[in-house]
Amino acid sequence: SIRRQRQMCIRDRPVALQQMINDMGKKVYRHLKLLEEVGFVKVEIRGKSKYCLVTQNFSEYFGLSTEPEVMKKQLRNFYLKL
Repeated sequence: SIRRQRQMCIRDRPVALQQMINDMGKKVYRHLKLLEEVGFVKVEIRGKSKYCLVTQNFSEYFGLSTEPEVMKKQLRNFYLKL
């Protein structure tokens, strides 16, 4: 799901696109395109590999810190409350 892909991008910052495809299948491409269109993630090419990263737009929209470790803690606390 899009939610799971977004979580991987946040948790593993950056996450290899190939890893996401291995974990979730080819639907990753369609979901990432949607997340890119709304400005929540961006895909960067590093060498021969592509990586998914969350954007500042994502942090601002959800009221999260832009610092990776702080963001992880905020999200962990949020999901523990669910």
